[in-house]
Amino acid sequence: MPLIELINVEKDWGEEPLFSRLNLKIEEGDRIGLVGANGCGKTSLLGILSGLDEDFRGRLDRIPRLRIGLVPQVYEPPRGLSCVEVLLEAARRLKTELSRLEEELAGTAPRVGALEEYGELRLSYEAVGGEGAEEQARRLLAQSGLGAVADSSALSLSGGEKNVLSLAKALAQAPQLLLLDEPGNHLDFAGLAWLEDFISGQRAAVLMVSHNRSLLDRTVTRIVELEVGRASDYAGGYSAYRIEKLARAAGQGRDWQADRKKIERLEALVKRFAEIAASRPDPAWGKRLRARRSQLEREKEAAADRPAGEARRMSVAFGSSESNADYALVVRGYRKAYGERLLLEDAGFDLLAGERAALLGPNGSGKTSFLRDLVSRAGAGPETRWDRGEPIRVGPSMRLGYCAQEEVVVAGGRTVGEEFLALGAKPEEAFRLLRLYLFERSILDADLALLSGGERNRL
Repeated sequence: MPLIELINVEKDWGEEPLFSRLNLKIEEGDRIGLVGANGCGKTSLLGILSGLDEDFRGRLDRIPRLRIGLVPQVYEPPRGLSCVEVLLEAARRLKTELSRLEEELAGTAPRVGALEEYGELRLSYEAVGGEGAEEQARRLLAQSGLGAVADSSALSLSGGEKNVLSLAKALAQAPQLLLLDEPGNHLDFAGLAWLEDFISGQRAAVLMVSHNRSLLDRTVTRIVELEVGRASDYAGGYSAYRIEKLARAAGQGRDWQADRKKIERLEALVKRFAEIAASRPDPAWGKRLRARRSQLEREKEAAADRPAGEARRMSVAFGSSESNADYALVVRGYRKAYGERLLLEDAGFDLLAGERAALLGPNGSGKTSFLRDLVSRAGAGPETRWDRGEPIRVGPSMRLGYCAQEEVVVAGGRTVGEEFLALGAKPEEAFRLLRLYLFERSILDADLALLSGGERNRL
């Protein structure tokens, strides 16, 4: 039997239907890429499969004691734990449960089924490393490139390092099914190469949400697309999926045209029969009319859906007013350290007005830390950021915009329209801008906290 199967699953998000009679089957050894537009329900589907979300209709079948590892899109480690302690959470929790059951079984009146429960827990404990769990955890951290920070606070890691830690944590649970939600987010080039090897070498079945076409082509053997509340299956990687989807759309278009012509002929016939039946008292014509109307309804019910057109593309231009400055940014003697961990020493570069630059470096090398310092110092005023020889100096006439890695700019608590209103933009002005980023007008009334990760990034 499959590891897990969804049968006719339905779910609503607020007042809107998210899934409609959705079916999905995951077998041992599957490597599946889950794709679809922002907000179509990919993360919600992972929540249902992992057992975190039970608010749905339909059936979810899975094999007994299925071990599932979930890697969320954004992972924030528990406060106060080192990296190795994060990986040991499952083993320590199981050991505590085993100790409790051992005390119960040693008593005079253990519960019925306590011995069977103990046996199942013991198997789960051994699966995550048992007494050798810490050694296994350190080995996993070393293999994932985090060996040097195994005993460091997990909260001090960069965004990419937290992603890798989340993957290692999931693997430490010895999963039979791995659910990965955008695992390539924030990873550097070496991290993405490691991720490809990680997924390809897994014995567990893998269901991965990703918009990285190259990653999907290199790692998965099957694509599942979420569209209008249902799941469609395609064999192969992302490129094969695109070719097959276009072929299906072409065939669906031909079927839709043929069905439409058939329905138009039947509608004309029904109209003609209705006119004859109205002008003649013969009951036979009424019977013929009812038969044709029933045939028309059956044809409409069985007709192919109109194929969806190609998805719209964002139409974005980062226009800005001309600057009188020659330099947009000057960095001299910049230093960054966290405790004894030195990231950057005597760093410097120039960025001329109008230039486009990419800031590259391994995960944890200080890229995001530098950007945060840049934003902080740019807001201190021209006299502190330029004339006084600060390490980070922004051209005095420059206005700075910041799109953060972990979405700190856009918080929940109000609607998208209210957020733009706070910036001084009227609804019509806001919508003219938002439509360039593929948003519908209804987004103005959407709660910021309910947007998907991709929608928040576009916003």
